[in-house]
Amino acid sequence: MDNSDQSYTLLDLSQVNMLLESGGEESIELINEILVLFEEESRVKFSDLKTAKAKSDVEAFGFASHAVAGSSANIGGVVVWQKAKVMENNCKTGDPQVAFSMLDELEIDFDATLAQLKAYVASYR
Repeated sequence: MDNSDQSYTLLDLSQVNMLLESGGEESIELINEILVLFEEESRVKFSDLKTAKAKSDVEAFGFASHAVAGSSANIGGVVVWQKAKVMENNCKTGDPQVAFSMLDELEIDFDATLAQLKAYVASYR
């Protein structure tokens, strides 16, 4: 594996490497399946976040933020995890407007994280 010329600033590479190494010979195939599920589930949660924001539903927004944070942490998306946790905590502490205002940036970071994950996995050998 030679990723020295890449910058994976949005990832926790120790988490990503653990996933890659835990699958044995099928690790690339396994993590690619995980990435597909991660993307599909996250897109649903982003839709939930947008709906909750439009309805000013703080509880639903906090719940969806929690889900995005958890799945991102599991896959090694550290920046998305951190921002989604901040959004969730803002919902819990009574400052949902701050959380709502972070949604667009979170989605941009999610797309960039997914691209970095795919690039890292593709270069893993």
